[in-house]
Amino acid sequence: MRSSPVLVSFRELRIGQYDFSICAVSRLPLAFLRSARLLLPCVVAWACPRAPAAELLNGRDYVSRSWMVEQGLPHNTVNRVVQDQRGYLWLAGAVGLTRFDGVSFQDFPLPNRSLASAGNVRDLVATASGRLLLLPASGGVWEFANGAFQPHPITSAFTDETLLDLFVEPGGVVWVGAAPTQVVRWENGRVQRFGAETGIVRRVNRTSFAIDGNGCTWVASGEYVGRYQDGKLERVLLDPEEVGTGFMVAPAHSGGVWLSTSDRLMKWEKGEWRTLCQRPDWPSRRSGVECLFEDRQGDLWIGSRRHGVFVYREGKVRTVGMEARTIPSIIEDRDGNIWTATMSEGLVRLRPRIFTLLDRDAGLADTLSSSVCEDASGVVWCANRSGGLARYRAGRVERVVTNTRLDRYATRLAPDRNGYLWAASDTGLFRFPAGEPDKIRPTDPSLRSVQILFASRRGDMWVVSSDGIGYFRDGQYHQVRLEQGEIRARFNAIGEDSHGNIWIAANQMKAAVAETRVWEFTAGALIERISPAAWPAGPILSLRVDAQDRLWFGTIAGLVMKDGDRLVRLSTANGLPDDIVSEQLEDAEGRVWMGSRRGFFRVNQQELVEAAEHGTKVLPTVFGRDDGLLGASAVGLGQPRTWRGHDGRLWFATHRGVVGFDPKAPLPGASPPSVYIESLICDAKLQSVNAGPVKVEPNTRRIPFRFAVLNYSAPEQIRVR
Repeated sequence: MRSSPVLVSFRELRIGQYDFSICAVSRLPLAFLRSARLLLPCVVAWACPRAPAAELLNGRDYVSRSWMVEQGLPHNTVNRVVQDQRGYLWLAGAVGLTRFDGVSFQDFPLPNRSLASAGNVRDLVATASGRLLLLPASGGVWEFANGAFQPHPITSAFTDETLLDLFVEPGGVVWVGAAPTQVVRWENGRVQRFGAETGIVRRVNRTSFAIDGNGCTWVASGEYVGRYQDGKLERVLLDPEEVGTGFMVAPAHSGGVWLSTSDRLMKWEKGEWRTLCQRPDWPSRRSGVECLFEDRQGDLWIGSRRHGVFVYREGKVRTVGMEARTIPSIIEDRDGNIWTATMSEGLVRLRPRIFTLLDRDAGLADTLSSSVCEDASGVVWCANRSGGLARYRAGRVERVVTNTRLDRYATRLAPDRNGYLWAASDTGLFRFPAGEPDKIRPTDPSLRSVQILFASRRGDMWVVSSDGIGYFRDGQYHQVRLEQGEIRARFNAIGEDSHGNIWIAANQMKAAVAETRVWEFTAGALIERISPAAWPAGPILSLRVDAQDRLWFGTIAGLVMKDGDRLVRLSTANGLPDDIVSEQLEDAEGRVWMGSRRGFFRVNQQELVEAAEHGTKVLPTVFGRDDGLLGASAVGLGQPRTWRGHDGRLWFATHRGVVGFDPKAPLPGASPPSVYIESLICDAKLQSVNAGPVKVEPNTRRIPFRFAVLNYSAPEQIRVR
């Protein structure tokens, strides 16, 4: 993220909470950068929406991404992560205080030499007033606001104690956990100390705090749990012999309090304790609990000392797969992402997985499926190459045995309109009722090396194979001849327009040069409609016919629209993320999902039409590394490689497995991001952007500024103009 100078002549302009003056904008190159709200008419940021997680199973519902020293994090040890009122993430770590805007990290050095030499910030709290309170390894409790540090008044209450834990109530009351067995409460200069006389006699790992629905603060440490009310911290009686030790509390959305012990998970609600989970299912004794956090969905996240992250959901504890082992802090950001501080693996984000993945881990015998489709009952079928046929129903993958060559090698699969599935192996073509694979029969003729299966609306099953092009109608096979005779070509894509005409695209090698042709099947013959001389792009990879009978061809050199006799090519110059468009599938909302070398992206159909007609740029939503889709590229040529299900879900065959998207599902990071000015200079004079409105004098000519656009789900999706 680099700043760029902005040359502006000013008169008067009110921008949100800032007063500017403006006359003309002569040049405005922009870049992402850093703090204070900006609502400029010439600087607009938005998030391209991004989509659900099913039942959590060994972390397959979440995609993790980590930031470590190699990605700019100052140190791989992070003790605490919080989000402030404006939306920034702040980290307390082994080398101090750090802010993260989703793209880059900024250090805020501690104010004096003794604090800086201590380095480690043990705890951090973002207060309701917008300030940060932090707990360095020495020097007491410090406040950070408007870019400046100052000691908090509670610091004077300590001399040589080792301060370990920090908590702030919404009203500003501060609690500190100190070694070995002391808890200190500060309110408006009044200090209360609680220790052995209160029952806090043994500290295990850390002191935890929580506020219940009645505004009472709960404190837990070792074998002690107490509740502060009416000026007193009173012990809540629990028998460690019965429930275990190592107490830790966290607030519950219901107004109650979660309690973890070495032996069980409990919850205080409506004046009583309920046990929710016990050993051996509760992992505390074997893994150690470092932190508890309830997200907006009501799931309880458990950071452990030895085995990473667990989630308690619907009465069960499940593991979330990630490399980090010690997790001292977990939060949820405004977009629903889960962030974990780790002791050795830096900062880790867990995002709900936006897709379903059918691969070996899901139960397929082979990761690679060359074809995917759905039958009339909503069951998803895969031609799983060396794994044979497989189906996905009720959330489970099942291998389908047919006692044919298909059990060892399946290449193509498609349903017809009569309830039958057609399946191809390398040696033949078969047909069977979708729910009765035991009734499978070979077709007559049994065509070899099938590349394409396509069911037309009138009920024909079109087949492109090494034996040529033809279709089955009423059980009879009809060979199709080209208008000008046979051409040896690779037929790659087929589609049907609203009049029932069939369109077929092929790439032919002639004198070591690839030539592309497109035919229309009409009046019983294939007639060439696009010749190599008229074709504006490279070989065709996919074909889609839209509702207005425009033909869209995905190629290795962009996307080509055929509208009547007109051919228009769209490329990266028109905003496409990649020139290779291997798949196309339109959802019920009028958005076209496309596959490429860089993963998947989607664009509104109307944007594509406008780009083709007027040369405008499209604004794609890209699904890639941050979504766990790195390497999910197309599996080659042939059909069907994509399918739109009865429920609207979109399925793609990829090198990572069969990927399914639910276009209706909400996407992380879909809300407009916050935009903040970080710094502003007027003719070489630095302005204070934290002290209220900024007024710029007339005739000011140079106003370089730095700003940040906060998006933690998919910062690469942000567009600024």
